[in-house]
Amino acid sequence: MSKNFNENLKELMRSKGLSARKLAKELNQPQRTLQDWLRNEDRIPRSAKTLREIAKYFGVSESYLLYGEDPLTSTLEAMTQKTKIFTGTFEITVQKIDIKGVK
Repeated sequence: MSKNFNENLKELMRSKGLSARKLAKELNQPQRTLQDWLRNEDRIPRSAKTLREIAKYFGVSESYLLYGEDPLTSTLEAMTQKTKIFTGTFEITVQKIDIKGVK
């Protein structure tokens, strides 16, 4: 089951030893807003820009912040688990592509 934004944010804050006050200051957000995000499962940042800034601050994707997992990582893990072992030499290339207008 996927985690939600407030659980993921709490986990990231714990990993860096950050208080709500300190993180609010670092992100230039009102402390009350940050506390709302931490208390309420339904609350997430209203703007995509804010979500991107939080993700960038912690070095994670927006998807990780919202759902607790990255689609690419999950896909690669699923591929690895379902791949048969063959003898021989293979080269697999994973390339991130930029779709115009989507980050």
